[in-house]
Amino acid sequence: MESNEVLAFRTPRAADFFTEPGLTAECGHPRDEWALALVRELVDNAIDAAEEAGRPPRIEIETTAGRTIVRDNGHGIPADVVADICNPEIRVSSRSLYAAPTRGRQDNAWKTVLGIAYVLGDGRARIEIASCGTRHTIHLSANDLTGVPDIKIESVEDRTCADGTEIVVYWPAEAAGLLEQTSEAFLQLVDGFAYTNPHLTINATWLGGSRAYTATDPEWGKWRPSDPTSPWWYTVETFGRLIAATIADLQRRGCDVTVREFIAQFAGMKGTTRQKVVLDALDLHRASLSVLTDGSQLNTDLIGALLCKMQELVKPIRAKKLGLVGKEHLRTRMIACGAMPESFRYRKRLSQEDNVPRVVECAFAYCPDADGRQLICGVNWSATPGTPFRDLGEERESLDGLLRQLEATPSQPVIVFAHMACPNVVFTDRAKAAVAA
Repeated sequence: MESNEVLAFRTPRAADFFTEPGLTAECGHPRDEWALALVRELVDNAIDAAEEAGRPPRIEIETTAGRTIVRDNGHGIPADVVADICNPEIRVSSRSLYAAPTRGRQDNAWKTVLGIAYVLGDGRARIEIASCGTRHTIHLSANDLTGVPDIKIESVEDRTCADGTEIVVYWPAEAAGLLEQTSEAFLQLVDGFAYTNPHLTINATWLGGSRAYTATDPEWGKWRPSDPTSPWWYTVETFGRLIAATIADLQRRGCDVTVREFIAQFAGMKGTTRQKVVLDALDLHRASLSVLTDGSQLNTDLIGALLCKMQELVKPIRAKKLGLVGKEHLRTRMIACGAMPESFRYRKRLSQEDNVPRVVECAFAYCPDADGRQLICGVNWSATPGTPFRDLGEERESLDGLLRQLEATPSQPVIVFAHMACPNVVFTDRAKAAVAA
């Protein structure tokens, strides 16, 4: 190397998940909220897994000074998926590019779980995943040369974990203070999940505090993560990104699908008659999906024509089909928290802007024994810390600001609930904590 040579240092993007500044940006929470963010991601995934398995979700959360355990009754995490989610160089998500009213779609959940445990552990972490008859122990240790931790997975047969998934995150002693100061926010988060999911049974303990909720309606239905997505929920740009990602994944696995097979996964396109109409119109019979590219670039004209033809043949999904949290469920939850039954109020609004459905539900009740206002918010059945609705109406007012105008200030003994379901929610941050206007 010449003495005056300038070096170009390269840092892997994966390192963003294993430093405090990078991790704060990725998960959208400051360090003192990381434990809460980690549990929220795991609960989102757990409810999704149960819904995909066709079961009313049952979740147990237990946090002591040394560890957090999250158990669910979902379909489990196969060994190959465990290996993928522990690969810091790739993002793994089954729904990040699909337009759908689902809880996740940020495709960074597991990377932030690993990163939080690692950074709080000052360069060391241990996480266990017990599922599908195998217990995987994940060890992370610092590698100062690469900036990305060395990750080792030890797997042993464990027949006691054949059903569902158990995840154990071990906390270092230094994290005890963070866990303590997060207790109240965690219990509020559990409240939020119980309010937004009528089919959920959840039992949670966090150090000395606890919450227990039984499902008010185990058979409650909503748009599930496994339900087909609608052509009406895409633009040409987002549809193209989905096609590009699908082709890339197929090439990685050494396989291929036809255009017919690809469009068959969308709502209203399962029937062969409609498939034939689309293929006839665009001369795509027996064509591979890769025909929509020239090898490196998407053929946006052809992709746009494909999307337009699919939209011509299927009806838009009506807002009610997304699912309602429901008046009676919210009434039951609020009365159980001490609200006066006669004070309960509920409103819902179902809209269909540009053929994209949206459901907004709000509820209110007076709770005389409460210490102050309890504000419970959610988006697509995922509880949010604080309010995600910060840019409402023509005046661009936040929900909290509107409540203050109505004299429902934080000191008032009331319960306020607000929830929105929509397949095209855009968040302003990685924490899914603020909805874009």
